[in-house]
This record gives sequence, C-alpha cells and structure tokens, in this order.
Amino acid sequence: REVCLAVQMSPDRLSMLAAIAQRWHGHIYAVVYVRKDDFSARETRARFFDSFKKAGKLRDPTLQTRVELEFYRAPSSWKWYPVNLLRNMALRGCAARAQFAMTVDVDFIPNTDAYALMQQHVSKLLSAEATVGRRALVVPAFEAHDRVLRDKDWLNELLGSKSELTKLYLRDKKERKRQTKRTQAAVWPFDQKRSATGHRATNSEQWMKTDTPYRVDYKWGWEPYLLLRAPFPEYDETFVEYGQNKVMYAYELLAAGFEFVVLPDTYLVHAHVDVNKKNSASKPKQFHVGWSCWADFVVRVQDTYDGFRLPTPCWAAKYVYAEVNMLYQDRCMTNAKGVKPMLMK
Repeated sequence: REVCLAVQMSPDRLSMLAAIAQRWHGHIYAVVYVRKDDFSARETRARFFDSFKKAGKLRDPTLQTRVELEFYRAPSSWKWYPVNLLRNMALRGCAARAQFAMTVDVDFIPNTDAYALMQQHVSKLLSAEATVGRRALVVPAFEAHDRVLRDKDWLNELLGSKSELTKLYLRDKKERKRQTKRTQAAVWPFDQKRSATGHRATNSEQWMKTDTPYRVDYKWGWEPYLLLRAPFPEYDETFVEYGQNKVMYAYELLAAGFEFVVLPDTYLVHAHVDVNKKNSASKPKQFHVGWSCWADFVVRVQDTYDGFRLPTPCWAAKYVYAEVNMLYQDRCMTNAKGVKPMLMK
C-alpha cells in the first residue's frame, strides 16, 4: 500500500519540498528542472538537506531513502517550462517504487496524516475488487490567507486537523460579500478567486460536512489533484508553462472511462508564499501558452477515445481563443515539435 508523491519543481523551491517531506511520511520522487546557470546536482541536494537542518528535521533517519531527486537539464533552445514532461518523469519514478501515486505541485502541502489516511483509502477504494473500471481519488485543495501561512503554529494546526480547516472556511456566500478584515475567511477552495471552474466539481461544501468518500461528476475546466493506482496514465507533454496542463489530465481520464471519488479526510494547502521566507514574489503566469494547445488536444482525444468530446464553454470560445489567436496565430506553443503527446496507458 505504498503511496508515492510525484513532484516537479525548479531548484529555487527546495524549501517548499522540505515542507512537504516534513509532513509526508512516504516516498517522494521529485524531478528538478535545471538550466545552465542553475545549481549543480550536488549543490541542489545540499541545499535541500540544509532546508531540513534549518527546520530542525535533519534527524529523520528515513529522509535519505524517502526523498529522491532526479535532475533534468533541458536543451538550451527550449523556451517554456516543460511541466508535463517533468510530471511524467516523476510518475515513472514513483511507478518503480509504489503501486499508488499522486502528482502534486511543490507549492502544495499535504495535511499531516495524509499518508496514513491514503494508505487506508487505497486498500478499499483502489483495490482490484473495488474497481471494475478505473477510479481516481480526489484530494481537495485549499488556499489560506497569508497570515495563516506565516504563522507556523497556526499553519501546523491547519494541516493537522480538518476541524481547524473547517473553522477557518467561510461557507455562506452572502456572508462572503460582507467580509471585513475581521470577518474575512482564512481558508477557501484553491484558486476560487481567480477561476471558479478549477475545483468546483470537488464540492468543498459537501467535503466540509462529510466523513465518508463521495463520488462527483466531472465539470469542464476541473483540475483536481488525483491519487491513482498503477499503471499511471501520463500527461500530454505538448502542454508547457501555465494554462490547461492539469485540466487536460482530468478531461482525458474522463474520456478513458475513469470515475472520480473525493477523499473525506485528506487535503492540500497551497503555500502561495514561501513559508520559510519573509518575502515571496511570483513571476507572471502566461496562461495563453497552454491554451494555444487545447484545440489540438481535444481533437487528439476525440480520435483516441471513440469520438469523445465535450463542448468548449462560450466564454472560452469567445474571449480566450480570440486572445490566443492574436498572440500565436493558431499555433500550439510547445518546446519541440518532435515531442509527441503521451497517450493513456
């Protein structure tokens, strides 16, 4: 019942990987994307373990065997961060070590008991007897106010207890419109303020009230974090940088016949600020890069899965594609024309 975390990252986020490893007691396979001017492999490993030393966790005797770092140096001609290629590399690393795996971005921290709880769930929900077809287990994702992330005691409480998360979560939509600094919610579904579609299908309102797994239907634009049984489906590697690179995964899993079940007691919290740094600035995200490949992806899925195709929302067809076409003239922005999409296994 070993569950492995498949992580992709750049060297500047080593302290975030350390934050994950402090709470995740299973195997972690992390692929680090390095450029010519980045740290060497030896220096990167040293910096990672130094992050643990600063956190007072270096005495963990399992650390050296639990966390594996693989380094990928891309061709100098590549312009975009190859996010899905790195995810696939991490999944393959996990496949050699575990029967179950979850792909997670390095800036998401699992709750303290997530590993033990997932081990219990996979034996019931992902066993060969329980799944006639294929099943994906959904781990809800939330984000918290800066004041929570920067308060280590408060953050530990949040990650240690669903009840603490529930207290900080504001469920009344009418109340949300009347927020003041004093009453403002400290926790909400990930990316809710920017995009309502990304995690709406997870149904956080139901999750807050339940202690049993529940099935959910796919909704367009969903990008959940998923726990899967081997053989692990792979991501489409034509998607690079930002935009649609996780959305395509749930879309293709649906086309392949997967069902989605939400786990009631495991969750992720987005560390949108580096909890180990006083200041943390994020670079602008170029979402149009991923969108430029969406039309080609939909056609490929349609050809692969007996004509499966979901209609594109009107807002995307009217506004997003107009901007994408203006920027890229109907071309899929990817690193190398010779990189083929990874079909589901």
